[in-house]
Amino acid sequence: MVQIQSTCSTCRADLDLTPADVVLLLPEEVDERPLVAAGSDDDGEDAQPRGPRLVHDCPQCGQTTVRVVEWRLARLLIAHGVAGLPDLELEPAVEPHPENPPTGPELTVDAVIELHDLLERADWFDALVAAGPAA
Repeated sequence: MVQIQSTCSTCRADLDLTPADVVLLLPEEVDERPLVAAGSDDDGEDAQPRGPRLVHDCPQCGQTTVRVVEWRLARLLIAHGVAGLPDLELEPAVEPHPENPPTGPELTVDAVIELHDLLERADWFDALVAAGPAA
């Protein structure tokens, strides 16, 4: 039986794992160029690592470790029985819709009282028009 040695990224424990303990997330587009180091690219945006990601849980602390590996190692692990799954960018679970508005700051009792006091004034609409559109 093949044993895969890894280190937990949380508790730093040395782990001996089996192919059943590990999953490989494979990107949709095969990109065998060298992996990008964490940081930013030329555009100043955060660079996303390319290549397969090795995922496993730590039996000691229970946390999940995810690390980018080289394609050569990924092919070797798949040949020894590690499951390879497509690494998909998932859409948000709830689509934007008027019935599911984005969450904002919490509405407090003080804010409701302040709104009530403003609406009591006769010139509330003129003040609203004078304020202009919200940014």
